[in-house]
Amino acid sequence: MGRMSIAAAIILATGMGAVPVLAEDQSDLVTVQQRVAEMEKDLTSMRSQLQSQAAQIRIQDSQLRLYDEQSRAAGRATDVDKVVREVMADANERSRLLADSGGANAGYNNGFFITSGEGFTLRIRGLLMTRYTYDHQQGSGGDGDRGGFELARTRFGFFGNVIDPSWQFVLWTGYNADAGTTLLDAYIKKTFDNGVTLTVGQYKLPFWREWLISETRLPMSERSLLNRYGGSYTQGVMLGYEKDQLHAYASVSDGINALNANALTEDVEGVALTGRIEWLAAGKWVQYSDFEAWPGDEPLVVIGASAHYQNGEYGTSAQETEILRWNLDGTVKWKKLSVLAAVTGNYQDAVDSLDQYGTLVQLGYFLTDNMEAHLRYEWGRSDIAGEEDLSIVTIGVDRHWAKHQVRVVFDIGYAFNSVSPFWASQQAGWRADADGENGQIVVRTQFELNF
Repeated sequence: MGRMSIAAAIILATGMGAVPVLAEDQSDLVTVQQRVAEMEKDLTSMRSQLQSQAAQIRIQDSQLRLYDEQSRAAGRATDVDKVVREVMADANERSRLLADSGGANAGYNNGFFITSGEGFTLRIRGLLMTRYTYDHQQGSGGDGDRGGFELARTRFGFFGNVIDPSWQFVLWTGYNADAGTTLLDAYIKKTFDNGVTLTVGQYKLPFWREWLISETRLPMSERSLLNRYGGSYTQGVMLGYEKDQLHAYASVSDGINALNANALTEDVEGVALTGRIEWLAAGKWVQYSDFEAWPGDEPLVVIGASAHYQNGEYGTSAQETEILRWNLDGTVKWKKLSVLAAVTGNYQDAVDSLDQYGTLVQLGYFLTDNMEAHLRYEWGRSDIAGEEDLSIVTIGVDRHWAKHQVRVVFDIGYAFNSVSPFWASQQAGWRADADGENGQIVVRTQFELNF
């Protein structure tokens, strides 16, 4: 074999041997590539899963942050509520401690007040009554008609207690329509635990029911003309009993109309004894402080009786005046209707003895929750020669705001007989008629502010 043949054989052999080697490497490469492709696919899947998980994690994180913020806000609100409750509790405790220690307070509650615990309370009250009165008399010539405005009552006063609520004081004064000043109530009252009371100073005689109602709570513009029998202030000492269904009073005083007089003034009444008893058959005593049967109130029934005796100071005249008075009255309130009925007698022994009597019937009915209609009839016998009996009927209507605080009232009265000098009252608007006259008419319109 030649050299060329040998070389060719070697080359051929070598080439044939190299082919299997390349084929095996290529197969491995393909396998690797497949595995890489699978890994890339797996990585892609894992990347997708990771991205999805990351998104879920972000959502959860956002939810957790929102929940955390809500929890923090709720916590802050809870903390705020807690702080508010603690501050309020602390304020209440401080107020209680301040009151217990005599701390001062002020405000308005049925009158302006200043208080220092229970030891001292001062209430400031006032009353303004502006009235227009028209009076017509029959047969009086050119002076038969009179009318005009007046400040019927201008009052102010101080009420309260010292030491503790059982020690009370009242000072009530002001001006009348004639611009004259008048000291009215001025007394100290002590209430004991057993219901016994002691009043010292100037006060109303405990006699005539119509008079005992405060002038701040009158049903009409004025009281009846019969009020002259028992409408009186005096100075003295009064014992009372105010408990359960029984109220009773006994007064030792200077007598009728003994207003703020010096003890040594001549002809001041020598001695006067007055007693009154009241029995509560139904209702509450607080309802007895006015005439109105306010809508929604429970029924009220109270029976009262009074007696008064006095004898003048001896040694200043030939015959001293001796007076004996008595009174029976009943008050009924039922639903919107109120009724006051009273009968009284006055025996007076002086130069001329007088045996006088009087009867009063007064009705009130609420037309609405704040508007009330009134009817009153009064009859009286003066027992003075030549004088006719008192006989007057009065009708009226009033409008309330906040009960007695603000009121407008209109009433008109007619006298069936002549009004004698004994009964005439400038304050009430009734003038003395000439003999034989009758039919006097009095019209009153009034605006009141009670503060």
